[in-house]
Amino acid sequence: MGRSNLLGGIILISFYIIAAGGISLCDYLTSYHREWIRKLYHFIFCFSLFIVLYIFADWQAALLAVVAISIIAVLVLRLAELVPNLMKLSISRDSGTGETIKQMFYFHGVFIIFILLFKVWWPQDNFHAMVGIIILGFGDAAAAIVGKYLGKLNYRGILFSSAKTLEGSLSFMVSSFIPAFLILYFVAGYRIVIGLIVAAVLVLVASFVEALSRKGLDTITIPLTVALVSVLLKNLFSL
Repeated sequence: MGRSNLLGGIILISFYIIAAGGISLCDYLTSYHREWIRKLYHFIFCFSLFIVLYIFADWQAALLAVVAISIIAVLVLRLAELVPNLMKLSISRDSGTGETIKQMFYFHGVFIIFILLFKVWWPQDNFHAMVGIIILGFGDAAAAIVGKYLGKLNYRGILFSSAKTLEGSLSFMVSSFIPAFLILYFVAGYRIVIGLIVAAVLVLVASFVEALSRKGLDTITIPLTVALVSVLLKNLFSL
């Protein structure tokens, strides 16, 4: 187990360094809009949960790794404020690193909850966490980019946090449905029909939660809500 934990730590740190470095280099060398770069960073956080849940043998080691990564990232980002070239590591919409740090803490807060739930209490059911984070990764990116560049049909209800576009909401559901179904089918072992039904319900719930969530908080609300609904649906279908 010690080797597995050490391997998990090495893989997690290497993943962050290589992925963040690659995206930063891409941002530096190209003229891509910052929203694309922001969503690529979101994908880094989302996919790192696979490492946290599946590589680390002990939940304590996984928890320690997440906390350590958070501390290191804060130090690097604060240093970046003093070194202009390092500011490419920031995905903040303003000139500082505050938003980047806040989003990282949102992600890692969710990771800590998932570690406690699905590596301690229900280790055999960690697919609930995976489907929650994968719907966030694909759905949020699609909704933000499509809504920003192609959105024409606006809507805003009393409950919604801000104006949304129909194109963005539909892209959220379409883009996250297939990866959600694949996790339910290949990881959770759901039958095809049940997997399709559960995936459809989860992306509908996630899309509604995304519309309700205040700016940035969907990083917390979507994966936690989807994981909870996924648990309830599993019990409903007696899977």
